[in-house]
Amino acid sequence: MSNPSVSVIVPVFNCERYLAAALESIFEQGYSPLEVVVVDDGSTDSSARVAESFPVTLVRVPHGGIARARNAGVQAASGKLITFLDADDLFTPGSLAQTVDHLQERDLDAVSGMMEFFREPGVGKPPGYRSAWEAAPQHALLGGMVTRRQVFELVGEFDPTYEVGEDMDWIARFKDAHLRWERVPQVVVRYRHHMSNTTRRRELIGPNLIRLLKASVERQRHAQPLVSVVIPARDAERYIGESIDSVLAQRCSVEVIVIDDGSVDSTREVVGAYEQNHPVRCVSQEPAGAGVARNRGVELARGQYLAFLDSDDLWEPSKLALQLDAITASPEPDIVFGGVREFISPELSEAERKGLRDDSALRPGTVPGAMLIKRTTFERVGGYDATLRVGEALDWLGRARAQGLSERVLPEHVLSRRLHATNYMRQNSELVGAYPALLKAALDRRRAQGNV
Repeated sequence: MSNPSVSVIVPVFNCERYLAAALESIFEQGYSPLEVVVVDDGSTDSSARVAESFPVTLVRVPHGGIARARNAGVQAASGKLITFLDADDLFTPGSLAQTVDHLQERDLDAVSGMMEFFREPGVGKPPGYRSAWEAAPQHALLGGMVTRRQVFELVGEFDPTYEVGEDMDWIARFKDAHLRWERVPQVVVRYRHHMSNTTRRRELIGPNLIRLLKASVERQRHAQPLVSVVIPARDAERYIGESIDSVLAQRCSVEVIVIDDGSVDSTREVVGAYEQNHPVRCVSQEPAGAGVARNRGVELARGQYLAFLDSDDLWEPSKLALQLDAITASPEPDIVFGGVREFISPELSEAERKGLRDDSALRPGTVPGAMLIKRTTFERVGGYDATLRVGEALDWLGRARAQGLSERVLPEHVLSRRLHATNYMRQNSELVGAYPALLKAALDRRRAQGNV
């Protein structure tokens, strides 16, 4: 598998003395594909000229502070992954590949590491310097952190009202969004102490720290719940874009997890076009069926609530807002469903429409695509039965009902089910006759286990 593209953003303001060493430490990583974006924050020294001596993208902005410079770098970057290095710091050899590999292997939103402090020979101790900083590596903040580009869609930009501490504020917002972040134990960045570090401005650090902590508490108090939307997909290139669009149109906070179930068409590429700028990610697996794919999506989900959508179906824009209102109303139902309509996909020819029932009546729907459920409730029932090729949703609902879970079916239209030439049951018509036997076998297993 090829490496994901990485953009390293280097904000610089009057740092000609150290910039070359910082850039050399990036290119010595040997990582590819790599893009380096240097943002010159209105320097009055030769920083821009130093940057131009390297194969970088140079962005010039009027002096506005490091937060604005970082934001300009993110906007100019084209990589799928983003990382930062201050112009007076250094990457350690091989650290970029380490953090990227860890992020990919663990399917995380961000990975950071440790940092070590150093002073050049002959440089005195700056004001506020602590000898303990050089005694052992410390937890790195933004320097060396590798994060997915779509994280900025969820977290937002750096706050330019922070003269210092903009990185701590952004990380606090990252954590409040319940994104998945791990730290590798290796030193990934070397922090250079000198007489002009912005963190020497001790008079600003305390007030800014109090401010960002208060903001974090306030965010958590008023946080909108996150809904994790799992879309299993196999050879879904034709319709999955519309399905994702219908999720992104919801009037609430969502993340979209597409589980590519062994597609051999361009499904992965279609979803990849969303990953850059939206809270969408795609994970591939060997063909295993919709039930296994949904279970895998739940494992990766971060949201308090779960919802499911087939890769050829569509949600109404009000679907999640209506269901969130219902699932938090008193008395709180365990599961909320809604109304379902079927529609014939408009691109079908007359010949392809033959055999498809043209019936757009609104009916109560207890299918996965019409459901909203708390994650904790879903986990109490357990995942979908991986042994079933059909009927896994009915089997799951039967187990939920056997546990006495309460349901509410909203009268409003929430899901549109697309009828087309390649619906799963049309392509696997031999399974239709086996449907009752498969369900009976599942019920027999549940009885044998004492679950029915």
